[in-house]
Amino acid sequence: MKYFYLLIFFNLTYGFNLINLKSSLHNHYKNIQGRVLFPGMNGDKWWDSYMVSCPVVLPPNKKNNKWLMYYYGRDGVKWNKNITADKYLPTGYIGLAISDNGLNWSKVNGNYYKGSVMEPDNFNNSYENIHIGVSDVIYDNNKYIMHYFGSNNEKILNKTGLKMRCLVAKSKNGIDWYKFRKPSVDIGNKNEWDNLFTGFPRINKIETDNNNSKWLITYHSLTLKNNIPNFMIGAALSDNKYGNKITKKGVILKPGDKNTWDNGGVGPRHIININNTMYMFYSSEGNIFSKYAIGLAYSKDKGETWHKLRFKNKKDPGGPIFEARYNNLDAWDNYGVACPFVLKKPDGNLRMYYLGIGTTYNDTLTGAIGCVECVNNDLTKWVRV
Repeated sequence: MKYFYLLIFFNLTYGFNLINLKSSLHNHYKNIQGRVLFPGMNGDKWWDSYMVSCPVVLPPNKKNNKWLMYYYGRDGVKWNKNITADKYLPTGYIGLAISDNGLNWSKVNGNYYKGSVMEPDNFNNSYENIHIGVSDVIYDNNKYIMHYFGSNNEKILNKTGLKMRCLVAKSKNGIDWYKFRKPSVDIGNKNEWDNLFTGFPRINKIETDNNNSKWLITYHSLTLKNNIPNFMIGAALSDNKYGNKITKKGVILKPGDKNTWDNGGVGPRHIININNTMYMFYSSEGNIFSKYAIGLAYSKDKGETWHKLRFKNKKDPGGPIFEARYNNLDAWDNYGVACPFVLKKPDGNLRMYYLGIGTTYNDTLTGAIGCVECVNNDLTKWVRV
């Protein structure tokens, strides 16, 4: 029973629920507004022909005039070392796509498995020799720093691949990566809240104009109470952007109370800084079997304490502020939205990339990457591109 509930919650965390993601299923939808990347869109010989998830997008900078999208996925039902992948986890490899406008994407043919830019290790004492997934990339001081997560053959409840750790890599060109072999945020001790795994790290400079600022790493894990998992978001402070010197801060955001929209757990998130306030866009769902949506929380004390925003037209704190097109079977994201990534475009307006989940007429779920624009910089109003 513990394992059943654990898998259900990995469904929430990484965006999938028993999904069959063959590319032909994505041609089923008549309304593809907002969809920018899906499995198999460049054929079935690529690393991501079966699953994609969790976009991380960098707009153009002074040295690169292209948009960059990092994301993870895989091409079938196996992880590395011929391990049967968990159907709830679309992890496997990390890849890169480029674009002139952030909407029309072409995949970069990387140096690893079927064109990926990073693959799991193949040596036995690695923390990530089974599967990996990207969760953040920053460009700072002419270097790319990737925060990602991975798993080795350690087991949780007799299952390989679920005991993940937060990891870091660096690159000069954004394609060839040097991995740091030590986790940035490791699994906690036996009695700590994050003793099962640490996953999906994202990093923010706390004081954006201060060169000596500390960095906030957010991640999530879960606790088991009466065999029921409780997914929560935690944080750690780092002296630098690599996360190699951290102090854990504990849990910073919990699920909502009973019968609220986000009482099923909180997971993948993205934080932006606006006018000295940190805003957290977070993924959640109402309960184990309901639909996914994206909510909003904020911090006015540099990430120390977080509060879910309240809205006049919403009964629950946090929103949601962006939802799926429920009950519209023609829409590619009719079942749920998750894994937000929010950025400021070169024109100053905000854009959000996300994982969209759809259900076809035969109740098979699909997952693809979508994009929405913020309306008048109102963080509660978004329109699909």
